[in-house]
Amino acid sequence: MKLSEIETITGRVEDGAWVRSIPDLPGLALKVRGADCTAAHLLRRKLLMEMPEEARRNLSDAESERIALEVMIHVLLVDWNITEDGEPDADGKPAQVPVPCTPVYARAALTDPKTLLLREAVSWASRYVALLGEASLEIDGKKSVTS
Repeated sequence: MKLSEIETITGRVEDGAWVRSIPDLPGLALKVRGADCTAAHLLRRKLLMEMPEEARRNLSDAESERIALEVMIHVLLVDWNITEDGEPDADGKPAQVPVPCTPVYARAALTDPKTLLLREAVSWASRYVALLGEASLEIDGKKSVTS
């Protein structure tokens, strides 16, 4: 393996990359950082250190889930290609309006029981970004989204 290949993989983990071909969600693309990126470790540690020592030693499932969600919202999930139906066009078809990937929208989407599959997708993508990540997202055969 070349050193440059290792650098590329590390870049995907630390800076994030687009992941497509997500199980059970065809068409979804997520730009995510790796689950073990430095920023994720730092936020986990910060959130744990804010807790009383006794709570840290006996971390409940609920607290563990809360920390995992905060890391997902503020570190792992960088962008997505999610849209909603907008106003109908001249043909009566609703226009597809991009949903911005902000912490507010991410929290709503990742905690809504109706979109639980999205949370699982972010978790899956953050584990596989090093292998599957792409620098940009191809839409209609053109590299177009490179945030």
